[in-house]
Amino acid sequence: IFNCSNIGINVVTLTATDLSGNTSTCTSRVTVKDVTPPIALCKNLTIFLNDQGKATITAAQVDNGSTDNCGIVSRTLVRGDFNCGDIASPVNNTMTLKDASGNISSCVALITVKDNLAPTAVCNNTTVALEANGSVTVYPSMLADSSFDNCSVTTYLPVAKTYFAPGVYNLAITIKDWSGNSANCTSVVTVLPNGPSPRPEQENIPEGSPEFKVALSPNPTDGQVLLEFDMPEQKAFGLMVYDLTGTVVMQQKGAGSAGKNILSLQLGSLAPGIYILEVRSEQLKARKRLMLQK
Repeated sequence: IFNCSNIGINVVTLTATDLSGNTSTCTSRVTVKDVTPPIALCKNLTIFLNDQGKATITAAQVDNGSTDNCGIVSRTLVRGDFNCGDIASPVNNTMTLKDASGNISSCVALITVKDNLAPTAVCNNTTVALEANGSVTVYPSMLADSSFDNCSVTTYLPVAKTYFAPGVYNLAITIKDWSGNSANCTSVVTVLPNGPSPRPEQENIPEGSPEFKVALSPNPTDGQVLLEFDMPEQKAFGLMVYDLTGTVVMQQKGAGSAGKNILSLQLGSLAPGIYILEVRSEQLKARKRLMLQK
């Protein structure tokens, strides 16, 4: 009788005895093998991103009672780490099981990644002046551009607010992320009588921030535009393009070098209109209006 503890070569001795009690023996080598793979059972999971926009799972969380005739020695997942890019739809994740004899089997679990953390809303106050037509419009996407989220802020409401008289106004702004989580803050908008307004690219830069030079050419453009900016030292930077609804229509990250940086952008897939292009690197921040025409 053999079991899992006998896997391998076993020396078996056979003893023969006659009626007079005479005996003799011989030996045989019996090789015991396990050729049965584990029975892999997976369960689907729903996981939630943390404040860094990340989540981690283990094979033990996916295993739904898998078994093997001689025992499972390893469980591995194709993916254990998830991030904001996985929110859109469930992710197929394969778990592979192996027993001591090297037999393997696998199953697939659907991992649903969710973000239930609200953004942190940060509103900046601003001062504007009535234009020649007797009104002035401010854009919450610019007033609340210091807001942040574990994934990304995508919507600012209201899209725009127009004022027709001088005064001090409290503008309530709602920001939302990709998952629809929302937060609110209030900007104090001081409207002055008719006169020059601050340049849009200089609005809302935190007091004490170093000067950050950004240039776009050509502007207006039919789709291709060169972005130039200077960095005091080698640093990572982020680029975001907003439409006038406050929705992020393009974003990317890169490694900037000390001195002048030139980046070629292809915006031909966007609809014609006015966009806000923003470049950030730690405390450095600059914003430019860009007109796309075709």
